[in-house]
Amino acid sequence: MRKIVAGLFWTTLLSVALYAGVSVSPVITEMVLPPGSSYEGRLAITNTGDTPVIIEAQIKGFTAPGGTPLILDPAKDNYPYSGKDLLQITPTQAKLGPNEMTYFEYKVQMPENLDPYGGRYVAVVFKIKPAVSEAQVVTVAQVASLFLLNPGGDVSPHFSIKGIEANQDPNDPRRVIIRSVIANDGNLHINADQVCAMLHILDGDGYIIDQIPLRTHTMLPGTEYTHTTYWLAPEDLPSGTYQIHLSVILFGAINKKTQHYFQQVPTEFKF
Repeated sequence: MRKIVAGLFWTTLLSVALYAGVSVSPVITEMVLPPGSSYEGRLAITNTGDTPVIIEAQIKGFTAPGGTPLILDPAKDNYPYSGKDLLQITPTQAKLGPNEMTYFEYKVQMPENLDPYGGRYVAVVFKIKPAVSEAQVVTVAQVASLFLLNPGGDVSPHFSIKGIEANQDPNDPRRVIIRSVIANDGNLHINADQVCAMLHILDGDGYIIDQIPLRTHTMLPGTEYTHTTYWLAPEDLPSGTYQIHLSVILFGAINKKTQHYFQQVPTEFKF
């Protein structure tokens, strides 16, 4: 069994947690959990505010279109890699005073048969509301702890890049906007630290004018997003046809083939 507490790669979760006055740890848990096996652990919840709160825990699947976690309504959850039925949490409710901390115990069970076979993605969503309030409208905030479950075996993330386009900013022609649609059409999430990606700007003879390292984010299977990069052309670069070259390397596990992706698009720039 391998259990990894991953770093925070979705900063929106942190901002919501701070807004709510409650912190959860870990925010993200990634583990290899073969079919038929289970794992038990706990999540720490701290009331960082100065008033008592009531915390309710719910289990929901999630996906991440555009790289931002989207917690799914269980009644409408049709994401094929949702893990909403794989995790149990106790207790389901707790009251915390100012600066008080408590633990919620969880058990995650990977079923023997996975259809479709692949990763599973589930969140423990903590709803936070004031313990006592005389207001007519009570604001309820929420934070989440995300689980990325890898069943091992025949799983593999896979990049698919649906073209590249480069457009000049109409207000500043030397500011070039480069967009590419990136999809994970495999059956496992892609961590940002598995990817090495680079854009090269080449002249007509194939000489490198500039290079731009690309920062990607974690992608769940069955999702895609538009990656946008900005390039400022040198002042002395003349108008003409140039080449936008995208290279991506997606590293896999031991005995898994490394994916290499290359695409080159000729583009005319008028400066």
